[in-house]
Amino acid sequence: MFSIKYNFKKHLDKKGFKVFSLIERNETLREYYYLAGKKLNEKTSQVEHDFNHAQRTALISRKLVEEFASLQISYEQVEQGLCTEKETNLTIFVAALLHDVGNAIARHNHAQNGAFLVKEVVGPILKKYYPKKHVLLETMVLSHIMRHQFEGPLKPKDLAATIVALSDKLDVTHHRAEVGARDFINLVTNSVLEINLETKNGKLVVKIKIKNIIGTYRVRKIIGTVKKLPPKYSRIIEIRSNLVH
Repeated sequence: MFSIKYNFKKHLDKKGFKVFSLIERNETLREYYYLAGKKLNEKTSQVEHDFNHAQRTALISRKLVEEFASLQISYEQVEQGLCTEKETNLTIFVAALLHDVGNAIARHNHAQNGAFLVKEVVGPILKKYYPKKHVLLETMVLSHIMRHQFEGPLKPKDLAATIVALSDKLDVTHHRAEVGARDFINLVTNSVLEINLETKNGKLVVKIKIKNIIGTYRVRKIIGTVKKLPPKYSRIIEIRSNLVH
């Protein structure tokens, strides 16, 4: 399976790049994704929740990191002096990559289950490379993962968690649909041609291109996700859709 690690190099320090590389190729974590994909495909009509989805989500998180930086919005953890920008980026990229491993246990409460599985693998890696900050960075990764699904009170509360949650919800183009599937969710997902991000007039603009009216369902779902984000971030995100005939 191909690696996406070099897409993140400029956003990480040397240790962070090493950590991300180790986590991306970790066989245990990849096995969790294999099991998750197999379990969901057997039991329900679902779009992909496999390692391909994980990698796309991580790549979207990188793009969001870049766009929010261009808006000159800082991470709360950096403003509080807890960690650096690149250390915070690492927690975002790792959480985005691993947000769905909990599906290997069950779809229900998969965010919390995923945090448990991730802790066992990622914790020792962070401890080796960040001996003075590993507890903080691990806590941030687990918190991002637990908050990505908006379950109960566990919703994104800061910029880093917002980026992880939004990255997941934006990986809904036709690339994620199961080939040949005719259930509603896959038909909706297949109708989304592409999603692009840009900053304009002080806002993050999410441009969604759909090929038929069914795609408006996915547009409404993304709008709903944005409304659940912290107000200081949701108010600067603008959703635009375009029906392509």
